[in-house]
Amino acid sequence: MDRLRSADVINLAAEAPGVPMHMTVVAVLDGAALCDSAGRLRLDAIRRTVSAGVEAVPRLRQVLHEPGRFAGRPLWVDAASFDVVKHVGRIGVPSSSGEDALLEVAARVLVRPLDRRRPLWRMVFVTGLGDHRIGLIVVVHHVVADGLAATALLLSLLDRPLLPDDGRAPVAPEAPVAPEASGTPVAAGEPVAAGEPVARPGWGALVLDNARGGFGNARHALASVRHVRAAGIRAALRPMVARAPGPRPASLNRPVGPHRGVGVVRFDLAEAARVAHAHGGTVNDLVLGLTSGGLRALLVERGEDVGRLVVTASVAVSLRDRGRDGDVGNRTGAYLVDLPVGVRDPGERLRCVAARTAAVKAAQPSSAATAFLAVLSRVGVARWFSVHQHLVHVVESDLTGPTGPVTVFGAPVLGLIPIGSLAGNVPVSVLALSYAGRLVVAIQTDTDAVPDADTLLDGLRAEWAALRGTNDSRPGAVGAGSLGKRSEGGAG
Repeated sequence: MDRLRSADVINLAAEAPGVPMHMTVVAVLDGAALCDSAGRLRLDAIRRTVSAGVEAVPRLRQVLHEPGRFAGRPLWVDAASFDVVKHVGRIGVPSSSGEDALLEVAARVLVRPLDRRRPLWRMVFVTGLGDHRIGLIVVVHHVVADGLAATALLLSLLDRPLLPDDGRAPVAPEAPVAPEASGTPVAAGEPVAAGEPVARPGWGALVLDNARGGFGNARHALASVRHVRAAGIRAALRPMVARAPGPRPASLNRPVGPHRGVGVVRFDLAEAARVAHAHGGTVNDLVLGLTSGGLRALLVERGEDVGRLVVTASVAVSLRDRGRDGDVGNRTGAYLVDLPVGVRDPGERLRCVAARTAAVKAAQPSSAATAFLAVLSRVGVARWFSVHQHLVHVVESDLTGPTGPVTVFGAPVLGLIPIGSLAGNVPVSVLALSYAGRLVVAIQTDTDAVPDADTLLDGLRAEWAALRGTNDSRPGAVGAGSLGKRSEGGAG
């Protein structure tokens, strides 16, 4: 039986109403190959291609089954049927709207709950962007896979030729789709329907499997405790209870709600690596340094004494064996690093980040935090902890994407934008992705908790301009998308 791992269970435990644990990738496509001679999206052909493709990607047609008391952890079961219409849709925006409109749509789509009665993913094509461009928003529940595994899953599904049209009329109108009353757009042709039929194991078989695997939840909890001890319980707890002295910025720990803003900055990957190495760090250190500069600008604008504050980032690290092709689920750890927001000089700030990350990587077992959270989820307090903690103020992750250009059903991918998840009381996430010689950094915020997020983005731009030795902090030097606009969430 394919049961969830501890890291998968954590992602379920962190989810709350209006705060789904979703990972999102936004792609900008050269849409010529996806449209018919009249310029209309070939949605029927796309759906047929996706439907054929999921046969080769089993996880994308499986449903999460929560078996109940004494039957152990949730597990993946095959859906008895798969209706692609419920997973692939279209949203129209006003003509030539551009990237800002695409990001606003993405901010709404990513908070729409995924129906747990169906496979936990959604794909929405966005038309009307202009210049023959089409947006693609793919949302995958974090319980399905971590960032690296999700990238591999999506590439295996999308990197295939588009099947020919079957001669039928288009399945959806090409007019812009109006939002629902909640403010959330609905993809054309995506009706509200019952969940997928599934083939579930019997309760008795699940209980026996659970007993064989660990004598129930008590055994799982003890195993998680042993995991923490094996990783070094003192090392695991020290960063959580014995942080550097100094006050924490309370304004960066506010409950996350359903409203999102997304901003994007872009860099030449080779130049980013050169700047990072010149300051003794890695590209991920550079992202953390830029984040430090952005948060410093935000806190200064709020009137906080940055010289005294301790601002801590939770930095994700992959525990995945890259040689294990097809391995899905979550295999990630994390370490905590204090960001030097009190340091004035950007170059010194980046050197300080590089030194601190090297030190914490040597001192903190990367699997310990996951094991600690697994214990909390076993005893039912993980969500309470995530809402009340004051140890972490921003989450950051860095993913390595394709080194060369890729296609979606034959359409060239012009750009990729990764968007992480927000949970608990940490309303800022930073997710970086390299793709075809570019480094893309997406900053997601809760717009109620961080209404001044544009200040963060401006500070990050200024930080990059200073590090690369120029005074040019215009969007042309660092491409940027809108961050501060409010996007309403709601059920779809």
